[in-house]
Amino acid sequence: MIFVASILYSSCTKDKTPVVATAVEVNDCVKATDTVSYNQTIRPILLNNCMPCHEYPGSGGISLNLYSPTQALAISGQLLHSVQGDTNYVIMPPPPKPQLDSCQINALSIWISQGCIEN
Repeated sequence: MIFVASILYSSCTKDKTPVVATAVEVNDCVKATDTVSYNQTIRPILLNNCMPCHEYPGSGGISLNLYSPTQALAISGQLLHSVQGDTNYVIMPPPPKPQLDSCQINALSIWISQGCIEN
């Protein structure tokens, strides 16, 4: 865990224009009874907030532009704790970048609780 945390402390040095996802955005907060779609809900959140820093090979070795590595980070708890600002993890996005809003974090949380299904 310490090794992973030390890798995550690497800051993004890529200087690219942020990617704007064209898929459906999370306009309203997702409810616990909603089925959360990776492609329609989660991937656009990651594209708009985590790229280009975590595009393959990814800052700190963390790549979030594909489902499998994103699922692994979600299942481990690292993804959610980082975006929630848990100080036991590396806070993402790193300051001074804006943090994910509560609806985006809620969508991630529900997707994880539903088993991180790729749909």
